[in-house]
Amino acid sequence: MVYEDKIIKEKKLYGENIEDIEFIDCKFENCVFEDCTLKNCIFNECRFINCSISSIKSESTGIRETEFVSCNIIGINMANFVSEGQIFEPIKSISDCFLKYCTFSGMNFVKYDFSGNIFNECIFDECNIRSGKFNGCNLKSTQYINSNLMKCDFRESTGYEIDINTNMLKDAKFSFPEVVSLLDSLEIKIY
Repeated sequence: MVYEDKIIKEKKLYGENIEDIEFIDCKFENCVFEDCTLKNCIFNECRFINCSISSIKSESTGIRETEFVSCNIIGINMANFVSEGQIFEPIKSISDCFLKYCTFSGMNFVKYDFSGNIFNECIFDECNIRSGKFNGCNLKSTQYINSNLMKCDFRESTGYEIDINTNMLKDAKFSFPEVVSLLDSLEIKIY
């Protein structure tokens, strides 16, 4: 089944199995997707506005060039939504969103602008975020592991956990006093 250029409003799905559906250029407004399983679905150039998306499982489901605006996104492993051989990035933009317990593994976010979002206990693992922007983000307990953060801008951001031994940080920008947290991975004492 294919839905193209549709506006889907106020849809609330809890624990549902959604199978064999392709959404192209669709807009989801004020929807709730909780504990759902997506099987063999595609979300191509879709937009989610004021949606709550939590604990979604993916089985052969891909998202491409999708936008999230003012959404709550909780407990999602975004890498599970990257189709094998996919050349387009799954996420086109994330703006004014709250993300908690989300994982981004092996994803490409070069020159990506995450500014103004709230990340709570998220993980960026082996991601290429070169020249990315995290300006003014609340990154509470968000970890960066083995990632390329060269030329990233973290000014005015708080709460990040960046291991300076495992991440590439050349020319990255930080603000004082939060930049002192980079020393946490060295296990030194500052008096």
